[in-house]
Amino acid sequence: MLFLNSKEAISYILKGDIEIVKKSNITLNFKWGEVFVHRTNSEIISCAKSQSYVFDHLVLMANFMQQFRAYIGNKGINITSGWRGVDFNNSLPDASSTSYHIDGLAFDFNVSGLTPRQTQKNFVGFAKQHGCEWGKNISFTHMSYPQVLANTLKTITKRSKVSRNGAFEEFIY
Repeated sequence: MLFLNSKEAISYILKGDIEIVKKSNITLNFKWGEVFVHRTNSEIISCAKSQSYVFDHLVLMANFMQQFRAYIGNKGINITSGWRGVDFNNSLPDASSTSYHIDGLAFDFNVSGLTPRQTQKNFVGFAKQHGCEWGKNISFTHMSYPQVLANTLKTITKRSKVSRNGAFEEFIY
């Protein structure tokens, strides 16, 4: 099992070894290919060249997912949406133009053996412990960690509840 940190992953990508990166682990149970789910190689290369900070954020998020996995009894987790480039994000009908996915600070996911509602119920305690944001949706659970961006940019506004297009709610602790 090959583990790569953010700098190593970027180095491999820039050398043209993107498939090695996709197959390599970030944590014990999460691979780089999972956090770049549905992204093309050219999108990933572009990110490595111009948004290298995203890789650090993805490591942080994968570690949070690893902790959440332990919190729920090591059930399998399927990341359905990780990092998104701006163009792809803006092409999605219900995505916010300020989505934390763009900065590598949000994942949408499902847990094996749990419905999204059951996952969300389990996630509340974890979110409170870690200062995470979580979103309710009927087909997945959303997790983001905007405080990292706030610490970096010092421009985030705290919010207790946000509704996007009436179909998605986020809660921050």
